[in-house]
Amino acid sequence: MSKQTDKFPQTELFRVEEKFGSWPEVMKTHFASGGELDKLLAAGRK
Repeated sequence: MSKQTDKFPQTELFRVEEKFGSWPEVMKTHFASGGELDKLLAAGRK
């Protein structure tokens, strides 16, 4: 795997809670019916 590191940019890891709040908040905002994921998928179907 170390042979491939020059092919990809370095990424910064983070904890979901640091950026988006608690897991229940994340699930409600992004994955519940009508959430952000549904909006993205709907936009892709247009």
